[in-house]
Amino acid sequence: MRIHRLYGEQPVETIVNGDFEADVRVNTARYTKVIESIIRRHPDQWLWIHRRWRTRPDKEPEIYESAWSN
Repeated sequence: MRIHRLYGEQPVETIVNGDFEADVRVNTARYTKVIESIIRRHPDQWLWIHRRWRTRPDKEPEIYESAWSN
């Protein structure tokens, strides 16, 4: 029998100071910090399926299969 456990984190309050660009930067950093802490505790549970890095430095090999090519 398999047992699955789901753990939650404390809510991350969204900060709104009226400067949209600054708010986006601050809140993105706050959300990312929570996600990063979870991944660091449970790296075996992490899977990234989004093609995050669309470009590569000159002469560097591709890191995605040809199905991802532009």
